[in-house]
Amino acid sequence: MIATIHTFGRDLKWNPHIHCLIPELIYSFKKDKIKTFHHFNFTKLRKTFQFEFIRLIQEAGGLKKPEEKNRLYKDHPKGFYVYAKFKSNDNDSNDASAKKK
Repeated sequence: MIATIHTFGRDLKWNPHIHCLIPELIYSFKKDKIKTFHHFNFTKLRKTFQFEFIRLIQEAGGLKKPEEKNRLYKDHPKGFYVYAKFKSNDNDSNDASAKKK
Protein backbone atom coordinates (compact mmCIF):
# COMPACT_ATOMS: atom_id res chain seq x y z
CA MET A 1 0.00 0.00 0.00
CA ILE A 2 1.20 3.48 -0.82
CA ALA A 3 -0.25 6.43 1.11
CA THR A 4 0.31 10.13 0.71
CA ILE A 5 -1.09 13.14 2.56
CA HIS A 6 -2.23 16.17 0.57
CA THR A 7 -2.89 19.45 2.36
CA PHE A 8 -4.40 21.35 -0.56
CA GLY A 9 -6.98 20.56 -3.22
CA ARG A 10 -6.70 21.16 -6.95
CA ASP A 11 -7.86 24.77 -6.52
CA LEU A 12 -5.11 25.33 -3.86
CA LYS A 13 -7.61 25.83 -1.04
CA TRP A 14 -6.92 24.15 2.31
CA ASN A 15 -8.27 20.61 1.96
CA PRO A 16 -6.26 18.05 3.96
CA HIS A 17 -6.85 14.52 2.70
CA ILE A 18 -5.10 11.18 2.23
CA HIS A 19 -4.69 9.11 -0.92
CA CYS A 20 -4.09 5.37 -0.57
CA LEU A 21 -3.18 3.06 -3.43
CA ILE A 22 -3.86 -0.62 -2.86
CA PRO A 23 -2.74 -3.22 -5.39
CA GLU A 24 -5.24 -5.50 -7.11
CA LEU A 25 -2.52 -7.97 -8.08
CA ILE A 26 -0.13 -9.64 -5.63
CA TYR A 27 2.94 -11.66 -6.52
CA SER A 28 3.29 -14.89 -4.53
CA PHE A 29 6.93 -15.86 -4.09
CA LYS A 30 6.01 -19.33 -2.84
CA LYS A 31 3.93 -20.20 -5.90
CA ASP A 32 5.81 -17.96 -8.35
CA LYS A 33 2.48 -16.61 -9.60
CA ILE A 34 0.56 -13.38 -9.71
CA LYS A 35 -2.80 -13.63 -7.99
CA THR A 36 -5.66 -11.17 -7.90
CA PHE A 37 -6.66 -9.38 -4.76
CA HIS A 38 -10.35 -8.38 -4.71
CA HIS A 39 -11.29 -7.87 -1.08
CA PHE A 40 -10.55 -4.90 1.07
CA ASN A 41 -12.38 -4.33 4.33
CA PHE A 42 -13.64 -0.74 3.97
CA THR A 43 -15.37 -0.77 7.37
CA LYS A 44 -12.10 -1.60 9.08
CA LEU A 45 -10.33 1.11 7.06
CA ARG A 46 -12.89 3.75 8.11
CA LYS A 47 -12.77 2.78 11.79
CA THR A 48 -8.97 2.50 11.89
CA PHE A 49 -8.67 5.91 10.22
CA GLN A 50 -11.15 7.33 12.74
CA PHE A 51 -9.26 5.88 15.70
CA GLU A 52 -5.83 7.06 14.51
CA PHE A 53 -7.09 10.50 13.52
CA ILE A 54 -8.72 11.04 16.93
CA ARG A 55 -5.57 9.75 18.66
CA LEU A 56 -3.39 12.21 16.73
CA ILE A 57 -5.74 15.09 17.54
CA GLN A 58 -5.51 14.18 21.23
CA GLU A 59 -1.70 13.99 21.07
CA ALA A 60 -1.61 17.45 19.51
CA GLY A 61 -3.55 18.86 22.45
CA GLY A 62 -7.07 18.84 20.99
CA LEU A 63 -10.09 17.02 22.45
CA LYS A 64 -9.16 17.75 26.04
CA LYS A 65 -12.44 16.45 27.44
CA PRO A 66 -13.38 12.76 27.12
CA GLU A 67 -16.91 13.84 26.12
CA GLU A 68 -15.53 15.47 22.95
CA LYS A 69 -13.82 12.25 21.88
CA ASN A 70 -16.84 10.11 22.79
CA ARG A 71 -19.11 12.41 20.78
CA LEU A 72 -17.02 11.77 17.62
CA TYR A 73 -17.42 8.02 18.03
CA LYS A 74 -21.15 8.37 18.81
CA ASP A 75 -21.84 10.70 15.85
CA HIS A 76 -19.86 8.49 13.44
CA PRO A 77 -20.45 4.85 14.46
CA LYS A 78 -19.33 3.55 11.04
CA GLY A 79 -16.06 5.45 11.21
CA PHE A 80 -14.94 8.49 9.26
CA TYR A 81 -15.66 8.59 5.55
CA VAL A 82 -13.18 6.86 3.28
CA TYR A 83 -13.66 7.17 -0.48
CA ALA A 84 -12.62 3.89 -1.99
CA LYS A 85 -13.70 2.17 -5.19
CA PHE A 86 -14.12 -1.56 -5.55
CA LYS A 87 -15.00 -3.94 -8.35
CA SER A 88 -16.81 -6.80 -6.64
CA ASN A 89 -20.46 -6.71 -5.59
CA ASP A 90 -19.88 -8.88 -2.52
CA ASN A 91 -18.33 -6.05 -0.46
CA ASP A 92 -21.46 -4.53 1.07
CA SER A 93 -19.47 -2.42 3.53
CA ASN A 94 -18.75 0.21 0.88
CA ASP A 95 -22.24 1.76 0.67
CA ALA A 96 -21.11 4.99 -1.06
CA SER A 97 -19.74 3.23 -4.15
CA ALA A 98 -22.71 0.87 -4.35
CA LYS A 99 -25.12 3.83 -4.54
CA LYS A 100 -23.16 5.40 -7.40
CA LYS A 101 -23.67 2.29 -9.55
